[in-house]
Amino acid sequence: MRIGWNGYVITFNGRSDNAQIPGDLKDILNRIFVNEETAQIFEQKFGEKEVMLVGEGYGKGIQSGGCYRDHKGFILFDIKVGDTWLGYEDMCELAKAFNVDVVPVVFKGTIREVVEFVKSKPLSQVAQEDVEMEGVVGTPLVGLRDTRGNRIIVKIKGKDFVR
Repeated sequence: MRIGWNGYVITFNGRSDNAQIPGDLKDILNRIFVNEETAQIFEQKFGEKEVMLVGEGYGKGIQSGGCYRDHKGFILFDIKVGDTWLGYEDMCELAKAFNVDVVPVVFKGTIREVVEFVKSKPLSQVAQEDVEMEGVVGTPLVGLRDTRGNRIIVKIKGKDFVR
């Protein structure tokens, strides 16, 4: 999910511009983000700068989300302001202002070490029940970009190691 702010209006998009957002999830996003308080937070923190919040809907009724929470909500992964991705601490501060959940830091180490961590089938730190975490999204300690200027991150999923 992408929550956008163009300096004036809040918009919702799925992972791609063509993705359809289920009606009940859109209602939840409207409740969280389309109100006077949230508009003031965007205006005060960002003014007319373009902002993109990246996260996903989760909870009961979304995939196997009933183990994560008993109602639907939004969990924040990342925030981009203009061309800059915010650091984790700044993202957490804004998540608190918006009153949304944020993904926890679950591991720090090399890619090889995180692969071994994910292969060990650790339990989710977000779920309310004992379930295996889906995986880890890793970001370098220092922001790296490819030759096209795209940020370099890695996603390691537990299902990629199931045989």
